[in-house]
Amino acid sequence: MVESITWPIILTASHYGARLKRDGGIDFNEDGKIEGAEKFSEVNGKKSVDADDCLRYLEANRPYVEKEIKFVSFQKGFSSNNVINQILFIQSGMFSEDEVASAYQILGAVLAQVKQELNDEMTDQEKAQLVYAVLRRQGFTLEPQAEPLLINNLLNRSIDCDTSSLIFLAVAQELGWPVTLALVPNHVFVRWQGESVFNIDYGEIRLDQYYRQAYLWNGNTLNQNGIVALAHQILAWKKEELGKGGEALANYQQVYQLAPSLLAYDYYFSGLRALRANDAHHGITFLNEAIKLDPLFLPAYDERANTYYQLGDYQAAVSDLDQILALNPKSFSTRLKRGAVNFSLGEYRSGLIDLFRGTVPKLPFVHLLFDYFGEL
Repeated sequence: MVESITWPIILTASHYGARLKRDGGIDFNEDGKIEGAEKFSEVNGKKSVDADDCLRYLEANRPYVEKEIKFVSFQKGFSSNNVINQILFIQSGMFSEDEVASAYQILGAVLAQVKQELNDEMTDQEKAQLVYAVLRRQGFTLEPQAEPLLINNLLNRSIDCDTSSLIFLAVAQELGWPVTLALVPNHVFVRWQGESVFNIDYGEIRLDQYYRQAYLWNGNTLNQNGIVALAHQILAWKKEELGKGGEALANYQQVYQLAPSLLAYDYYFSGLRALRANDAHHGITFLNEAIKLDPLFLPAYDERANTYYQLGDYQAAVSDLDQILALNPKSFSTRLKRGAVNFSLGEYRSGLIDLFRGTVPKLPFVHLLFDYFGEL
């Protein structure tokens, strides 16, 4: 009898407690608002919340609660605070229960084999590479995919940069490894941030400079909210691809609430599409919005500088390239661009210095040219 009375309190506190305390309710339908039955309150005239209040709340939101509680049963082997649970739950509405359960089983098998093969003699880099070795031994292919959803990629055992990174993150969080994700346009990679600091990408260890040169990475990584927001963003893109733009709006609202700077990517890609259609006006407008949302989003500055240069606004182009080099001074491609733009402005000395520093900064004769034109 006691169990039947107290289970609503136990369930509500264990599964929803943190969110209820912070927000006063749960946005079950993910429309960006907590309203109506989603609000939690004491309603029976007592001074404190009791089992009746919890039961009323659970009953009022039964369709969502049943889905979430059923989903919890799939999570065997993964702790409740592992971010992979939120990611798979976000995607679960696009799949059957059997498909979600199978995806968890596949993830669990990866985790189990990694645990079995780990040993105390391994370096951090060897531990990281072990995860990718296990994935390959379990029949996964690692290559770019058109399909963005993790559940599909798990079921097909074919994963790309973002889905392989999410699998790595799921394993790392269970093992207590100091890992997060980093995001650049069209690419996600794993960042190990412990006593050792390195990046791992498709199983390869890469230095920061690789990403700073190839992707103009600003060094930022995603926190837990950012990772959940990324999952919503990926699902929104998938829904739009399927012609479900109305449904995608709820996911975009979640991105805005959790990590609004991620929306800079949507404006950035909209800008690229406009520029490819020779619509420079709207292209620049979208890039401006991307920069407003994330002032450290260097690829947006780069594309805007390219556009300004093509329009003949050389001073604006230099200004954007200056911004990039202020945050990423070793971007040789940016130095080359700025050198070319300075030539167009008639600033030959500055242009030559940038050109030489962007191409052959270590060759022995370069110092003679700097002596002639003047060092910076």
